Amino acid sequence: MLLQFFFDQGARLGPLGLGTREQTSGFVAGIIGPTTIKLSESEIRSALRDLSGWTVLDGKHHREYKFADFIHAFGFMTSGAIAAEAMGHHPEWWNVYNRLTVDLTTHDAGGISAQDVELAGKLNALYPNGERPELR
Repeated sequence: MLLQFFFDQGARLGPLGLGTREQTSGFVAGIIGPTTIKLSESEIRSALRDLSGWTVLDGKHHREYKFADFIHAFGFMTSGAIAAEAMGHHPEWWNVYNRLTVDLTTHDAGGISAQDVELAGKLNALYPNGERPELR
C-alpha cells in the first residue's frame, strides 16, 4: 500500500516529484524571466576590456585558469558552481589536474549574453591567482 502511494504521487508530480512539465512550466518561466539577449560584437569587446584573461573562442567567452594543484582547481570549481547555480547560468568547463578551461555562452540567446559577462566576472573574483601572471 505504501509503495502504491509513491507510485500515485509520482504519476501526479512527475518523475522527480517536482510536478509535471505542464505544472512547472509557468513557474520555471517566472524564475528564468524574459529571454536573454545576445550581446553585439562591440558590447562583447567592451566587456572583455574589464575581464582579465578572457577571450572569445568559437563564439563563446573563453578562459583557461591554472592552479597550484588538482585540489585547488576543484575547490575553485566548487565555488564557481555555487555562483553559477545562484545565477541559474551554468558554464561549459573541463578540468585536467591543475587546469580549468571555461567556456561561457547563452544557448537561448544564440551567443554571449550579459549573463556570461556577469559569470565571467564572478569567476575572476573567485580566482586566487588573479594577480600572478605565471599561474594564468
